[in-house]
Amino acid sequence: MTSKTIILIAIISTLALSSLLLLNKKSSLKSDQPTIYDWQSCLQNTVLSTCDQDDDPLDVDECNAAATTTSSCNSESSPTASQSCTHWWYFYETSLASEALPDSFYECASDCLNFAQQNNFYYQKFFSPMWINCALPTHHNN
Repeated sequence: MTSKTIILIAIISTLALSSLLLLNKKSSLKSDQPTIYDWQSCLQNTVLSTCDQDDDPLDVDECNAAATTTSSCNSESSPTASQSCTHWWYFYETSLASEALPDSFYECASDCLNFAQQNNFYYQKFFSPMWINCALPTHHNN
């Protein structure tokens, strides 16, 4: 293995562990939990890449498949959306921007995580920034 491969594996492992800790410890973050406004502000300042931006043309189909299955899990309009995701989107539509991200947000991310991880590009460039990174307490009041 090259040193780049080892570094990449270490980074991916750190991100995966951080996301699991965040998703599993969500209730202990209540006081530091970002608000809907914090989350949306973070998203506006984050570049979310789509599968057609993948540099590996052979990977685009796998990326699109991961995006499709993840969307089926977390989209408010999908008949196969997880119950947590349905609750999250209802909360999102009816809440104030000053309200903290609810447990249903983190549960939705957790429900759909395995689908997103089916493709590294999709997970790293779209799902993780949106559902994990922007929901971290460090983005609170940014």
